[in-house]
Amino acid sequence: MSDYAKTTNFTAKDSLSTGDPLKLIKGSYYDTEFDAIVTAIASKEDSTNKSAAGGYAGLDGSALVNDAELATASETVRGPVELATDAEANTGSDTGRAITPASLAQMTNLLQATDTQRGALEIATDAEANTGSATDRAITPANLAQMTNLLQATLTQRGAVELATQAEVDAGSDAGRVVTCSTLAAYGGGFTNGSGPGVRGALAYNNSAVVIGTGTWTTVLFDSESFDTDSIHDTGSNTSRLTVPTGITRIRLTAGAQFVASNTGIRGIRLRKNGGSGGIDADRDTFLPVCVYSPHINTEFHGMNIDSGTITTVATNYFEVQVWQASLANLNLIADQAWFEMEILA
Repeated sequence: MSDYAKTTNFTAKDSLSTGDPLKLIKGSYYDTEFDAIVTAIASKEDSTNKSAAGGYAGLDGSALVNDAELATASETVRGPVELATDAEANTGSDTGRAITPASLAQMTNLLQATDTQRGALEIATDAEANTGSATDRAITPANLAQMTNLLQATLTQRGAVELATQAEVDAGSDAGRVVTCSTLAAYGGGFTNGSGPGVRGALAYNNSAVVIGTGTWTTVLFDSESFDTDSIHDTGSNTSRLTVPTGITRIRLTAGAQFVASNTGIRGIRLRKNGGSGGIDADRDTFLPVCVYSPHINTEFHGMNIDSGTITTVATNYFEVQVWQASLANLNLIADQAWFEMEILA
C-alpha cells in the first residue's frame, strides 16, 4: 500500500504576476496529480476486507489484535497461546498450553517422581545403587559402571561376575565364576574312558590274574584304573582301597570278581570299611552282607557281584573288597574280571 504525495504546488502560482508563464496551469499537471491519487487509492485496503481472509486484522479498544483474528499456536503455526496452570503442567498431557518458568520450577523442585507420576528425582550415591533398595533415586551411568565393573558378586551380594572357562568348569573348584549353558553341556569333570558328564567316583580293576588261597578271606589288590575323578584310588600305595574324598557324605559301592572254573567248594565276596573296624554306615556292621555262590560244573567260571546301596560316610573313610573260596586249592581271579567302584552321590 502506498501514500499519495502532491507533485505540483498550485497555491504558489497565485502570487505570480499576470503573464508569468509559470502562473499557467497545464492539463499535464492535473494528470500527474490525479494519476498519483488513483495509484494511492488503488493500493489502500478496503474497509470491507477487515477481518476477512486475505484482509487485515481489526484491533480492540486497546489497539491490540483480537484473539479471534489470530490462528491458535501449534507445533507448526505461530499464534496466541494460553499459559498452563501448575496442575496442568504437573499432569503433562495438555498440548495446547505453554509452561512458564514458574510452573516448570514447581514441577522440578516440588513434585516428587513416582512409579505413576513424572517429577523430580534425587541422584543415587554409589552405596545406594549397590544396595538396590531405594525406589526414589535415579541411577546415573557412573553408578551403573561401578556396579557392573567394580562390585564383585558373592553368595550374599549382587554384582558382576566373570564367565568360567571350560577348564575352570571341569576343575570344579572356582567359587567366583559363573557356568554357562555351553560349558555345562560340555562338562567332563576331568573324566576319561567314557564315564560321562556329571559322574564322580573311581573304578579300579586288576590287569592280571590274582591268586586266592583256600579257606581265607583275602583282600583284593587293584593295579589299574578305568577312571578316578577325585583321587579316590592309588595304583602305587594301598591299592586295595577306595578312599572317600573331602566334602563327600554319601557314596555307593559296587564290586565284582570272577574265579576260574572249579567244581569244588563255594565262593564269596564282601565289602569292608576301614580295615574291618567300624560299621559300613549307621545301620550296618563292619561288613556288608556276604554274597556267596555255589559252584556248578567244572567247566564254568564263577562270577560274583555285590552292591552296597547308599552309604552315609565321611572323608578319609576307606573301603575294600574281600573274596573267599573253599576249593581246597589256590584259585585265580581272572585278569580284568576283578573290579571295585565308588560312585559319589553327595
